[in-house]
Amino acid sequence: SNVLNLISVRKPLKTKPTVIISVTTIDPILSRDLVNAALKTCKNIVNEFKYYELENKKSYINKRLAEISSDLAIMEENLKTFREKNRDILSSPSLMLEQARLLREVEVQTQLYIRLKSEFELLRIEEVGNDESFQILDEAEVPVNRVSPKPLQFVIIIIVFITIFSVSLVFGIDWVRKNKLKIILTKNNYIV
Repeated sequence: SNVLNLISVRKPLKTKPTVIISVTTIDPILSRDLVNAALKTCKNIVNEFKYYELENKKSYINKRLAEISSDLAIMEENLKTFREKNRDILSSPSLMLEQARLLREVEVQTQLYIRLKSEFELLRIEEVGNDESFQILDEAEVPVNRVSPKPLQFVIIIIVFITIFSVSLVFGIDWVRKNKLKIILTKNNYIV
């Protein structure tokens, strides 16, 4: 939990999908290594999530492909049986209508099968290119300058503080010396 307190993650307002990760430590090399470790962990989490999501989609599509393939085989068999039993379809409008209905059912199932098969192939292609969903724009580098504490600022602040304190002390001592006699005389009911 102490390491998590060192890591800062912020999202710039203008660039929505971009995230900035920074680390504040005493050692610049440790800062760089922590940022790189955080980036690697984030990339692994995103890739695992995407992999899990792709596997779920592939599983669902495989299940649906099996169902549709089975339905398509049954409908094709029904159409074949219908045509075998009714060789002279042209003479009966009701048989022609029934054949058109069976052809539509086969066509719909065929289109569903083709659509799901192409979706499955797209998922397989996406699975191969899975690393592209997380891009690192700038690798972490060893910081050149310290962010905090800044020695020069610290020295200037100390000098200003000591100067103010010294001047206040000198004026305070001088005031006490000048007013000491007045205070003693006032206590003894003498006014000077």
